[in-house]
Amino acid sequence: MSKLVDLLQKLHKSPAPLGFGLAQTAPALKRMLVIARLSGEPGERLVTVISSSADALALVSPGGLPVEAPASFALPTAIPTGMWLDAGSPLVSRGDTAWDFVACGPDGPMDVLAWKDMACLIRVASGMEGSRLRAIADLGADAVVLSSEDLELGRILGAVECRRVRLTSGKPVLLQMTSALTPLQVAVLWKAGVDGIIVDAAGEGEVLAQARAAVEKASYDMRNGGASGPVSIGAHLAQTEEAPVEEREEEGDDDEEEPDEDE
Repeated sequence: MSKLVDLLQKLHKSPAPLGFGLAQTAPALKRMLVIARLSGEPGERLVTVISSSADALALVSPGGLPVEAPASFALPTAIPTGMWLDAGSPLVSRGDTAWDFVACGPDGPMDVLAWKDMACLIRVASGMEGSRLRAIADLGADAVVLSSEDLELGRILGAVECRRVRLTSGKPVLLQMTSALTPLQVAVLWKAGVDGIIVDAAGEGEVLAQARAAVEKASYDMRNGGASGPVSIGAHLAQTEEAPVEEREEEGDDDEEEPDEDE
């Protein structure tokens, strides 16, 4: 199983109830994941920040070329590492590299939906129709990556859109960030159903380190069925639509008055 999928599953697992008279163990702390998105050769300082701040790492395909690990960068074995395919990037054999996941848009290679041992993350834009979101989930996507480019994350509408994507797809939502978040915004997005943020790892890693700090300082309310909605990881749970309720006609409305025979 993909390590990233395992991390996402743990965010939605409730502690198993114990029998009568047994002490209840404290539930493990749940917090939002931080995924670093790396393009190009990282410096020594950036490698250190990635190792200390990221829960997973996505390597970007260089302009339509196959994804390869930078020559000067040893892939961290402690965190899941995957491919980030841009439009037109080919999907190549993993070879000796143990890719854990692949992230691509709806125009990505169809083959990724058939790979069983590697998670498939599909990138979507805000405002995508609900029917398309459900179709992406039905085809086997393990999570959706929502771009924050057109989201006003400083306003309630941003959280509303994250919530809509979460409930409509029934899949974990990872938010690709284009700006920094505060701990309060992280807490609201968590409540809206966002399981992780994707942050560009560049320069000295300041943005990535700030994202980790915001995630660590945020408060995380206990999620329940009403707060996070049903989630399916690896298999989509079809949401049944309620059948229209027929209006009941009140008794006596259809009873036509019979003419009085004594006239």
